[in-house]
Amino acid sequence: MMDLLALGSAIAQRRKETKITQADLAKRAGISRATLAALEGGRMGELGFNKVMNILTALKFDLQLINAETYRPTLDDLQQANEARLSEQHKRTAWSRIVEQLRTDAPKTDTPKTDGPKNSTATSSAAKRPSPMRTKAAKPKRRPYK
Repeated sequence: MMDLLALGSAIAQRRKETKITQADLAKRAGISRATLAALEGGRMGELGFNKVMNILTALKFDLQLINAETYRPTLDDLQQANEARLSEQHKRTAWSRIVEQLRTDAPKTDTPKTDGPKNSTATSSAAKRPSPMRTKAAKPKRRPYK
């Protein structure tokens, strides 16, 4: 059974999801912003049916009546749902372990790290070429302004 605290929380969540301000929702529902803030904050003791329906309509919520006795899940239903959830978690965990094992068992390639050319011909040919960097030339002196 939903109480006013749970209703206020659901209204706040929906309002935030739809990016409506409290002031705007209160105006649409024909209530004060303080009343809406109290409802969302769980500080509302009672609220009239028409006000609740106006808020729900402004948020495009629908109030439905369902038989609580036939709708509530049984203990077996809850256990089956929990087992299904745990089974799914176990599958994901098992796959994660397999992937991690494959990563650790993968052959490592031994590629040597190079710090530059190692053979002597490359070094000697580089020494023969002139440096591409230019030396700084002396700048001509400027005459002072008069």
